Amino acid sequence: MKRFAGALLLTLWVLPLHAGDAPSGCAWLCGNWILDAGRSESAAAPVDAALQKFKEPKPRRPPRRFPEGPAGVEEPDDFSPPPPPEPPGKASLRSQLLGELTASASLVVGQEDSAILIRAADGQERRIYPGRPHSLTNAGGTTTIKTSWKNNELVVREDRGGRRKFTETFALLADGALQMSRILERPGLKALHVRAVYRRGQTDGIESGAQGRTSVSAP
Repeated sequence: MKRFAGALLLTLWVLPLHAGDAPSGCAWLCGNWILDAGRSESAAAPVDAALQKFKEPKPRRPPRRFPEGPAGVEEPDDFSPPPPPEPPGKASLRSQLLGELTASASLVVGQEDSAILIRAADGQERRIYPGRPHSLTNAGGTTTIKTSWKNNELVVREDRGGRRKFTETFALLADGALQMSRILERPGLKALHVRAVYRRGQTDGIESGAQGRTSVSAP
């Protein structure tokens, strides 16, 4: 009888998560999460496998030098745009990939108006907006970000241009753990897949509201 009652309680807890409309705000994702290293995958193995056939880029030729002209006359190079940056070498590319795919030791997830806030252990914080595409521009270019709830999973898709894409999926496992799956796509490499599992735990930097709503506090 006790076993049946436990199964019934589990069913009643899970059913609301899979029924009805898309979750509101950060829903079950709100709270403090600690990385379960024993159930998580290392990013090093898929990254090293993807880089096995990577060839170091050849250095570009130095710019052409023109003979000096009459005083006051600008050289042709003065009208040329700056050369594009050198492509990263294998070591630099490996470091970049590991930086994007290595799971944080902890996550703090909260809600601020229509935004979901995700703070990593190193203090870096992201804001994503379910149902509201937005873009970010930095030295690497412009990234278009689309976030949506699908079957009680939160899916974040980043289109970085030039066939560069990054997808994160946050899903709740049957035992209440959080599974974060990452897929990184970029030209010249196979798509990289890494999975991390988190359990609920106590971290710094989160405040809980009276009705279960959570908000990330200032660092």
